[in-house]
Amino acid sequence: AQNSTKIGTKVSISSDVDLENLIDLHIQKNEVTEEIPGFRIQISSNNDRSEIYALRAEVASKVTELPNYVQYDQPYYRLKIGDFKTRLEARSSLEEIIILFPSAFIVSDDIKIK
Repeated sequence: AQNSTKIGTKVSISSDVDLENLIDLHIQKNEVTEEIPGFRIQISSNNDRSEIYALRAEVASKVTELPNYVQYDQPYYRLKIGDFKTRLEARSSLEEIIILFPSAFIVSDDIKIK
């Protein structure tokens, strides 16, 4: 059931669970979290580790302003670049990256924030 409330009134919640402690724990967890959901640009996916690392060196020399990452998800190594909070940010970088690496595309990923 819902009760109507007037603007400017206080809301009190009674609960068996100590909500204040749960909120504090949530805040503490967020303060130490180094990754959040975001986007990266995937340059390549390959099951040959040496090819991915050779491509990584090429990417690092051509795209110096964005960090690059190699992630292993059996059986593939994936080379990704950037830490973008929004797809729009990733899209603007993709327009430049796709000239150098035509098979690049945007993927959802956990990105580093610190």
